[in-house]
Amino acid sequence: MPAQRTIGNYVLGALLGRGGMSEVYAAEHRFLGDRVAIKLLRAHLASDPRAAAGFLAEATRTRAIDHPSVVRVIDFGSDGD
Repeated sequence: MPAQRTIGNYVLGALLGRGGMSEVYAAEHRFLGDRVAIKLLRAHLASDPRAAAGFLAEATRTRAIDHPSVVRVIDFGSDGD
């Protein structure tokens, strides 16, 4: 069985979707058990400063929205890869 991939305190599960710039995975906080979705910038874009800046801008704008039909952003960061 392959090792589980972790991002910070989250253990990634199944791939939920993939777009041109990102992938979304089901995940679980490894200590608290909270189930979340994690959106990752696609690997081929991770070293592109413009893509990374756009990804951060999207998270910042989305975090400012408080609506039941919009996902709540609870964290943002880099795993070094």
